[in-house]
Amino acid sequence: MALHIEPYWLVHGAGPTNHRHPTKSGAIREAERLARENRGQAFVVLEAVEAIRTVEFERLTFGEPSEVSSGPVPGSRARRFPDDIPF
Repeated sequence: MALHIEPYWLVHGAGPTNHRHPTKSGAIREAERLARENRGQAFVVLEAVEAIRTVEFERLTFGEPSEVSSGPVPGSRARRFPDDIPF
């Protein structure tokens, strides 16, 4: 599954930073607004530059989830083993 994250910007000040601004200009306007309300305090506009993840397993399920079961697949010639390890 492809990683899809839209670019975003954050405004960092003295408090927690968690609102994602979808545009750089929107983040700059928010930093300016916060600076006006908090004289003397600096607000920094941060840009997300990388998104990294580790994927150990990727599963592709065919059919509706309600149709998937752990039992034998009808019409399959594959044998089921007690621990699902075929050796």
